[in-house]
Amino acid sequence: MDGVQLKVARQVENIKLFQEALAKSSQLSKGMCGILSSFDERLMKLERTILPVYHETGNLQRRQENIERTLAQLEEVVQLYGVSQMAKPKISQGPSDQNLDSFLEAMEQVEKARDYFEQNSPHNIEANLLEQLFNEGVAGLQAEFEALLARHSRPVAPVAILDLVEAECPQSSTSPANAAAALEPLPAAVVNDLSRISSWLRKRNLSEHLDAYATQRSRVLVRSMQALREHHKTGSASSGTLPPQPSSSPQLGANRKSRVPRRLHDALMRGLRRATDVAGLQETTSRDELLDQEVEAYLTTLTALCRLMQAEDELLRKVLGPDPPLALERVVLAALEAVTQEGEALAGRVKRCVARHDFVSVLCLFPVLQHVRALRKDYESLLSGPTSGRAAAARLPGLAVTLQTTLNKALEELVDSVKGDPEGKMPRDGTVHELTSNVMVVLEQLLGFVEAAGAVLAVWDLASFSQSRDPNRAALAQYVTRVLSVLNLTLHNKSARYEDQALQAVFRLNNLHYVLRALVRSGLLEVVQMYEPSLGKQYEEQIRDQKRLYSQSWSRVLHYVLEVDRPLSTSAVAAGGAKLRDKDRQTIKDKFTGFNRELEELYRVQKAYAVPDVELRESLKCDNKEFVLPKYKMFYDKYVSVPFTKNPDKYLKYTPLQVSNLIDQFFDAAA
Repeated sequence: MDGVQLKVARQVENIKLFQEALAKSSQLSKGMCGILSSFDERLMKLERTILPVYHETGNLQRRQENIERTLAQLEEVVQLYGVSQMAKPKISQGPSDQNLDSFLEAMEQVEKARDYFEQNSPHNIEANLLEQLFNEGVAGLQAEFEALLARHSRPVAPVAILDLVEAECPQSSTSPANAAAALEPLPAAVVNDLSRISSWLRKRNLSEHLDAYATQRSRVLVRSMQALREHHKTGSASSGTLPPQPSSSPQLGANRKSRVPRRLHDALMRGLRRATDVAGLQETTSRDELLDQEVEAYLTTLTALCRLMQAEDELLRKVLGPDPPLALERVVLAALEAVTQEGEALAGRVKRCVARHDFVSVLCLFPVLQHVRALRKDYESLLSGPTSGRAAAARLPGLAVTLQTTLNKALEELVDSVKGDPEGKMPRDGTVHELTSNVMVVLEQLLGFVEAAGAVLAVWDLASFSQSRDPNRAALAQYVTRVLSVLNLTLHNKSARYEDQALQAVFRLNNLHYVLRALVRSGLLEVVQMYEPSLGKQYEEQIRDQKRLYSQSWSRVLHYVLEVDRPLSTSAVAAGGAKLRDKDRQTIKDKFTGFNRELEELYRVQKAYAVPDVELRESLKCDNKEFVLPKYKMFYDKYVSVPFTKNPDKYLKYTPLQVSNLIDQFFDAAA
């Protein structure tokens, strides 16, 4: 109980202490409120006193800043009045590679002063002076731009162009980087100066220098291509040519072997050389050789122009910026027109060759067409986009169309010409007709340009063509089949001009065998069999038929030894001729005499026949022996021991061995 009272007493004591502290706190709060109220009143009095001073000070500061800006602008304006006098010596001197920086800086100062006076005081005399000075400076920059171009623009040396072309070949010893460096159109420092001048002028919407650039670079490109053409002409003249050989080919032109140098276009020209080499046509004429050289030179020219155009496009972007306002067409159009006109002139020459029935010359256009098709993407990439030009972009496709049209008409004319061949002269010995050899030269060489030929040839059998997996080969197969069909008919009609039926058969046999061998050797037969699978068998069957017709020429020889009219009895012969009547003896004599006479006559005639193919010639001789010798040997053995004559050497003139040896001398005029 005492403990509780003690705790109550302590709590009461604590309450009193809290009450005393609360009273003191209230007194302090009242004192603080009084102090704060006093501060607030004093601050309000201070604000009413200081704020007007503050506002006045701000006004004074703004006035001071305005005065300073006015003074600065006034100083600038005063300086602008002196720009004309300060910049006139530099501008009058003109720009050069040594003072281009200072000249451009002076021009910017003049431009700034001119713009100020035009805007604020257009009638001020200083504005006129600055305008004249600015125009003088612009003229100086444009003149310097033209002078730099004229001074440093040089036609590219033909050797450098050829190095660039050859650098693309894997076997070339010149790297593309080195070749491109040698082809650098302008020095780097000059390109930098031209770029700065052009950039400054274009920012002011001044474009006269663009016309100068297009004119100058176009002239340089044309001169570069002219120098390359002259280089080719000089090389052709110094290479030498064989003397002209007489040609007996009014129908298809002279046989020739292409003489094409090395270099980039070996792959294209290989097709032009292959068939002629295989056919063994070694003769050439200066005209044909010159045409081959022109084709080789033109292929190089096409590639060279493409590479020079790429260099010009790169230079154009360096000088005029990545999006040049000048179309590349204005730079390259003149050179491109000259090159395409050269190709069109080549096509025109081929048309004249076709008019003379010189179809072998037509083949020179195939490597040109194939090369044009190969370069078309490069040309299109250059002449499309921001630097496009319709006139230039249409030149190469137009050339391709011209070449395709010329080739199409020429190849169709070949068919018509073979069909209506007016040449009446026939080889006396029945050898392969020149029409056959020249037609096969054309057909074999088409195999080297399947893609180009497919784009040129007309398709007659659309159903078969639409089912083919290789349209180009299908078109070539149809064309070759058509030409061979016409050729066979023409040769058959020509053979009728021979009075000797044996010579007719030999002539047809030679030509059929030559065509078949050419088809197999060149691989053209595989292509043709895509359209006519049985063509090879058809030729083999025709060859067998002609051999059979030829063998009939031996009938009059065998007529005397077959004893089909009045054969002597075996018993009479076995009796050693004792029972032979005079009539029987005379019959035997007549048979041997007739055999000898007909054999010698046949030998005299057919010795002059020509069978140039060794395999075919030996095959005919072997067939003759198999056809004649067994029958003659039987006849000879039957009567050799019969005393039917007192002069056996006169009648038993040839033994079977001698007949065999005589047959070996057939088809050999030198025997």
